[in-house]
Amino acid sequence: MQQQVQQAEQANNKAAAKTPDVGAMLSANMQAAKAGGSGTMLTGTAGIDTKSLNLGKNTLLGS
Repeated sequence: MQQQVQQAEQANNKAAAKTPDVGAMLSANMQAAKAGGSGTMLTGTAGIDTKSLNLGKNTLLGS
């Protein structure tokens, strides 16, 4: 009995499968891109000044 209930539930879930709305996601991303550059709460939209990352040495890794 339990197995029949599970099979019926699986069949129902398979028939009513949901798919993502890719068009809506793309549209939302396009609208967000029109707002300009993004950032985080820590850096803001300007990002981090690369000169502040210099540790005082002029090496190939630091330049």
